Amino acid sequence: MKLYSETGSMTAREFYEELEFILEMEPNTIRGAEALDNFNKWDSLAKIAFISMVRVKLDTEVSVEALLACKTVSDLVSLLNGNIISQDRCDDGNSTDLKDGKPAHSV
Repeated sequence: MKLYSETGSMTAREFYEELEFILEMEPNTIRGAEALDNFNKWDSLAKIAFISMVRVKLDTEVSVEALLACKTVSDLVSLLNGNIISQDRCDDGNSTDLKDGKPAHSV
């Protein structure tokens, strides 16, 4: 089940899942710091698919120039500043920090 909504945002994990799909990778392989050049499938078609995914699922635009300047997965996340939420939701509704997978503290 996808958690992103019409608000134009998704969690980092959902973003990684979308990127894994575009790159035809196994689920849960992207962690965020990988260099894009290390992905065999990060080619012109993947870049077009990425731009399309961003347009459709995040309701935002990415310029080709900005995309080409990205060198890592983290750069892609930064490019989409404000559209990627840094926490995932557990099945019980609690937030989980992506860094250590432990429940985040609520205030």
